[in-house]
Amino acid sequence: TRAATESDLGSDLLAQLTSHKRTLQITGASVAAVAIVPGLPKPPFLIVGLFLLFLSTRVPSEAERLAREAAEEAEEGSPESGSPEEEAEW
Repeated sequence: TRAATESDLGSDLLAQLTSHKRTLQITGASVAAVAIVPGLPKPPFLIVGLFLLFLSTRVPSEAERLAREAAEEAEEGSPESGSPEEEAEW
């Protein structure tokens, strides 16, 4: 089997699920909805579904993540205040 990345499947799946808030919301609602199927145990599906829905509130939205990445890139690109000798070399 070929992999698109160097990491294992579990790490890839976790990264993809937690990268988008909407994905966690849909997954949590789907898992919680399985609890209404007759004959299946309700508590495990409700616990996992509600946990995923709660987790979706903790994951930053796409806009928040892009703003944070832009701020980090701007921070890395800005010259840090150093000694006067370092500033005079440019």
